[in-house]
Amino acid sequence: MRFILGMFTGAALLMATAYMHDNGTLRFGPDQSFVNWPQVQELASRMQNGLSNAWATHVKGA
Repeated sequence: MRFILGMFTGAALLMATAYMHDNGTLRFGPDQSFVNWPQVQELASRMQNGLSNAWATHVKGA
């Protein structure tokens, strides 16, 4: 259980640090962005739409 909690905590810290770096809050490393944020936003939107469609099909349709 601690291992799984550690994995989620590490992933959250990684994303938070990359976000702060890319927005200029933290000053370290290269000047270019670590993450392609428009691509992340597109993937998150596609995932949300897919989950919404799956929920509507399997739960509401049942």
